[in-house]
Amino acid sequence: MKKNLFQKNLPWGIMAFLAVGVTIVALAPYITFNSENFNNATTRYATESTLRYVGLFVHAFAGGIALLLGPFQFLDGFRKRRPVVHRWMGRIYLVSILIGGLSAFIIAPGMISGLVGEVGLLSLAVLWLWTGWNAWQHPQG
Repeated sequence: MKKNLFQKNLPWGIMAFLAVGVTIVALAPYITFNSENFNNATTRYATESTLRYVGLFVHAFAGGIALLLGPFQFLDGFRKRRPVVHRWMGRIYLVSILIGGLSAFIIAPGMISGLVGEVGLLSLAVLWLWTGWNAWQHPQG
């Protein structure tokens, strides 16, 4: 059975919608650099350690860039029509993953959400770094 255009693009649309949504929600407190918008974890990190405080901002912004660029790496037509742009977006994506993934190791220990949050963030960071490494090793276009 042949898929129509809507069925073919629905998974990508859901992925892109969720990536943009997560980016907006996650970056909203940080984008203004206004401490009144920060959550409890950010305030605690600010008083505990400059490294963790900066690491949180680095993680948030690098992760946001990766989330916004990631969906475009799955567009076959875009990759074929604009290979140079695709490659540069991919490089920025991979650097963002590297920075965001490594900074997770700075902010995860002692998270306000406890062990579940720590394991969750570290698991995602490891998976992000591993899939990024695989993408680097096996480029598609």
